[in-house]
Amino acid sequence: MLQAVEVFCNDIFCYMCNSAPIASIDIYMNVRFPHLILLVGLALLWLLPAGCQQQQRLLPAHNNPAHRKGTERKDYAQCKQNILALKLQYAAKWQSMDKEKKQRLFTQILADSIFPHWMGTPWDFYGTTETPLQGQIACGYFVTTTLRDAGLPIQRTKLAQCASEQMIRTLVQPAHIQRFSNVPLADFVAAIQRQGYGLYLLGLDSHTGFLYHDGQALYFIHASYIGQKVVTKELAASSAILQASKYRITGKISADEGALNKWVNR
Repeated sequence: MLQAVEVFCNDIFCYMCNSAPIASIDIYMNVRFPHLILLVGLALLWLLPAGCQQQQRLLPAHNNPAHRKGTERKDYAQCKQNILALKLQYAAKWQSMDKEKKQRLFTQILADSIFPHWMGTPWDFYGTTETPLQGQIACGYFVTTTLRDAGLPIQRTKLAQCASEQMIRTLVQPAHIQRFSNVPLADFVAAIQRQGYGLYLLGLDSHTGFLYHDGQALYFIHASYIGQKVVTKELAASSAILQASKYRITGKISADEGALNKWVNR
């Protein structure tokens, strides 16, 4: 009898915790033992809370929103320290490195180290937070804060508050800037993809962010003011904000030797 109760409770537990569908209640309801239902009820009261609590404890820390928010300040500070150490490591041999390697290093630091911390941070038109997942961030402040935290010496507040074209012209040399007016989104995406791997600053009619070409796909990374209104990474080809903008300006900052030299020599 106890074995039947245990198996039945296990099926119920799996069903309640979304692990697997219940097998068949009829099998157990037809077991001819008095008080079985009472025993099952008592067993459920004891097993279910413990089982569900165990599943919660097994949830990886990086997938637990509460844990992530609570430790983000410490983790992000360590991330910035690691970037500083990496810059010092490469500074001595910077001049002998080829341009492609420099571009890839700078791009990966932002795309793989800085941006992931910011995913899900709430957007607000007046947001100025400097810590991921704590407070809100405006689109311009997202761009300048992440660039600064990656180690690029910039005027975070001043550039965040100016027009995106002015920001791009300040940070990127004219040879790496392109402008698109009334160009279909598909044609715009194709034009950027032809420029290849790297990180681009992007200015729109009333918004700003990054374009990231990972060698295969083109992504739009920004503090979005639509949908969930959080920092997000989406395919550029399907972005509603990119689609709606009539004017687009890009500056391939990862290809700009001047910007890269300022970054490594800070």
